[in-house]
Amino acid sequence: MLGLIDYQGAIHLWRVDKVDFCVCMGAYLGVVSAASRSGSSWRDHLHPPRAPVSSPGRGRRCLGNIPNSMIYRRMDQYTTAQTVPGVLVLPVGSIDTSGTSMLDELKKTLERRGIQIVLANPGSEIMKKLASSKVLELIGHEWIFPTVGEAVASCNYVLHSHKPGAVMDSAAPHENMV
Repeated sequence: MLGLIDYQGAIHLWRVDKVDFCVCMGAYLGVVSAASRSGSSWRDHLHPPRAPVSSPGRGRRCLGNIPNSMIYRRMDQYTTAQTVPGVLVLPVGSIDTSGTSMLDELKKTLERRGIQIVLANPGSEIMKKLASSKVLELIGHEWIFPTVGEAVASCNYVLHSHKPGAVMDSAAPHENMV
């Protein structure tokens, strides 16, 4: 059974989120000490409720700009909210370890396409997890803003200050923002 343990993954999980680590270890110990059904039920009972990273496919929870303001609200709740061309604004209330891994992969995938991830108003818990998982370094502190309005304004500036089709080096801001 020891061959089933991904030691590097366990160490990473411990560094990023000790609660998730304990949940996984509880599930593993439950599987080892009893039937796999018991291990699954241990995991389900031990894991605290957490909100997953929101995806735009579930209920179209994209944020849009309220006209004549710097306020961004859910487009499914505010019919007057408008999209910002070239910018996709998604709300994320909390993130778990799988969310940081997904964000890491998303950043790498989008970077190959010339698209930059920009974070607005991430809470202290999200910042801790992003820092401990090294995703914060990957995104870059210069792409983190205190409000959605400031993040979008920065994206608009970058989008409109570069000539279309111009080749930019990897240190320069990207043409598209998420």
